[in-house]
Amino acid sequence: MFKNLLTLIICLLGVSAWGQLINDGATIVIESGATLVVEGSVTNNVNGVITNNGTLEVKGDITHNGTTFDLSASTSKLILSGTGATDISGTPLSAYAVEMNKSGADVTLSTGFTINNSLAFLGTNNGDLDIAGFDLVINGGDITGTFANNSHINTSGAGVIQLNKSSAGAYLFPVGDGTSYTPITVDASSASFVSGSNLKVNTESTASTNKPADADAYLNRVWNVEATNISNYAPTMTAEYAQSDVVLTGGATEDKILGASYGTGGWTYMAATGDDGTNTLTGSVDRAVEEFTGTNFYGKGDFKIFFQGANLGGGSTMSTALNSSIPLTSPYHGSITAPSIPVNAVDWIKIDYYDQTMTTLKGSTSALVLSDGTVVDFNNSTDLPKFKDGTLMGHFVFSHRNHMAFRTNAAIDTGSPTFQDFTSNINVYVDGSILTNTPLNLTNGKHMMWCGDANQSATINSTDFAIVKFFSATTPSGYLDYDLNFSGAANSTDFSIARAFTAVTKSAHQ
Repeated sequence: MFKNLLTLIICLLGVSAWGQLINDGATIVIESGATLVVEGSVTNNVNGVITNNGTLEVKGDITHNGTTFDLSASTSKLILSGTGATDISGTPLSAYAVEMNKSGADVTLSTGFTINNSLAFLGTNNGDLDIAGFDLVINGGDITGTFANNSHINTSGAGVIQLNKSSAGAYLFPVGDGTSYTPITVDASSASFVSGSNLKVNTESTASTNKPADADAYLNRVWNVEATNISNYAPTMTAEYAQSDVVLTGGATEDKILGASYGTGGWTYMAATGDDGTNTLTGSVDRAVEEFTGTNFYGKGDFKIFFQGANLGGGSTMSTALNSSIPLTSPYHGSITAPSIPVNAVDWIKIDYYDQTMTTLKGSTSALVLSDGTVVDFNNSTDLPKFKDGTLMGHFVFSHRNHMAFRTNAAIDTGSPTFQDFTSNINVYVDGSILTNTPLNLTNGKHMMWCGDANQSATINSTDFAIVKFFSATTPSGYLDYDLNFSGAANSTDFSIARAFTAVTKSAHQ
């Protein structure tokens, strides 16, 4: 039946079925307990009033340009069904409860849509709710049902799902891109919600534009998560990716992909995990606006280290006399080159990183040590050094071209690093079998790396003295392994330092 209603006032009771509804000015009321099924489209034109206190089931498009289209009564329900696509357009709509019950067809928003209670997906072939460039706002309720590649909320456009909540909890966002179902759960159970708190989510089927330059295992998938008016916010994200999202280059493997978050301050990998069997990522965040994705794990370390040779005169800082001679390329890794050397840099340092049990070497990198002992990333002197494909909890060995190596005593959380001040002899491994020397030398009130291991043998002895004596005889200048005091030249001063420190053999505590 085709209905073109002009000035009628119609009150519907029981169950009615219409082929198509075009309201050109009538007042239509669906009473509580009544059901109106529209096999085609519903169009509410200028001066039209539609009030639903019961159930309105629509199988075609919904266009609202009228005076009122009220679907907000607590007794009301909007069912989107049928085998054809549905487009919702015109003035933004607000409904109390919505059920997606399509059969292989999608619903597309061409206007804003607010649901004041719940959104339910019924069955296993509902089609997608494509919110396109518009926001889908859920006030207080949840999104429930059965979700799949052909039954989810498509948020690949500019629109977001905004979930308004006044209490803490773990909230599922059944999002995807219209082809793949890639949900994310934001577990904010420990946060403090108030009236006006909300979470916003959408997903993009592309790699993060902030992806680390050397990442060789990552996802073409990003979940954008934003929290508003939520305190004590440190949720755990759990996301599922599609196999087609995986990007591997240079022989990398999928198990290298872990949960990663980008926001103010850069990348974080707190509590990062990945399961390539279930295509699941997890990670914790502590920022209100996050970009969650999967990449290689890049742990970080917050270290303070002093070189004894650069602090022979004491004081709170080390000498930077060598600064102009420090090469851009690390002396330990030919593939690592800094864009520039900070003016307060003292020298390069080598960092090997191991697993939690100190049994498996996970990787090796170089970093720069500044005059106050801060160890910084070679690419960015305002950032901490990074450890690609390391473990969340790991050990570290620190080596230098003419100072003796040392290592950590307890594994360090590289996903959420705490400050390790080695100059205070904190978390430094001691080998009880070595009685001749401590791991670090206490000088001028600070524990420092032992000076004098000129051949990087993990031992300071007469061989090192001979090396320094031989090469310093001609007083060469530049970046030299036998320049023990970092002066930019090897001379009688280095000879004297070597003679003093090699008088008693010393061994690295490793």
